[in-house]
Amino acid sequence: MINLNYTAWAFKQLTQDERSVLCWTQLVSIWQIIGRLVRGGVPAVVHFIDVKFAPNSAIGEQDSEFTSLLVAIIKVLEPYVESEDVLARSLYGAFLNALKQMRERNLNYD
Repeated sequence: MINLNYTAWAFKQLTQDERSVLCWTQLVSIWQIIGRLVRGGVPAVVHFIDVKFAPNSAIGEQDSEFTSLLVAIIKVLEPYVESEDVLARSLYGAFLNALKQMRERNLNYD
């Protein structure tokens, strides 16, 4: 992560390992923020308004884990949450489901 902080690369230029590290770091931070919002049963609506979260979807094209941080987070989480790993499912299952529901609105990926 330290190396990523000192490198001015675009998301598309990252290696698979670098992308995975970035995804895990960002998804944990995002999920913690959402968790603080919903603490005590208060509903929260989260908007990813920066086009860089899914640049191709913003123009009606298809994103992938190489172009979109959101799709990359989905792809990183799926193997853990959809496995027999109860801890991963309980920690991140709701987050993964919420991200996947974005497909019904405007996140275009395969």
